[in-house]
Amino acid sequence: MFRSHLFLTIFFFAAFLPAALLGQVGPSVEERAAITAAIDERVAGIVPGPMLQRAKSTYLEGYGLVVTIEVALALPRNPFTGMRSPEEIRRSSNERRLALKEATVDLLGEYVPGIRSMPSDERVAVVIYMLNTNPADLPDLPTQIVASVTKQDAADLQSAAISKTAFADRVVMREY
Repeated sequence: MFRSHLFLTIFFFAAFLPAALLGQVGPSVEERAAITAAIDERVAGIVPGPMLQRAKSTYLEGYGLVVTIEVALALPRNPFTGMRSPEEIRRSSNERRLALKEATVDLLGEYVPGIRSMPSDERVAVVIYMLNTNPADLPDLPTQIVASVTKQDAADLQSAAISKTAFADRVVMREY
């Protein structure tokens, strides 16, 4: 009897004490759900058809929050729908790509300051994977957009310490 209580006591301290002492690391489930839902909503309003993969997030200690999503900027050619010219496909894909970049900057400015359980020197990165459904028409389409910003830069925007233009300049935007 004594051994089982001792075992349970040791198990409890080993399993739950580190989490209680250290606290939660990184954004809470609710904070991560809010930003991923916002990304899903914004991206769905830009891309044609359904998203290939809904937004998913992970926290990397020492870096910050990373959110990924996968989309197609143009629907694949289909013999049952109207034929679009290569120029039209290039134009619409480029417009959607630029709209995704702008929407991502806006979203980072809105949601990153609200992530309370993340240090201000860490970053939030949004990675948008783009599937090229028309490679003959878009041979040079980047495969991903990566936008990242520190929590402090987003907090500066929210407190009006910097302008929206200055914030956009602080967002690191790369295409690969």
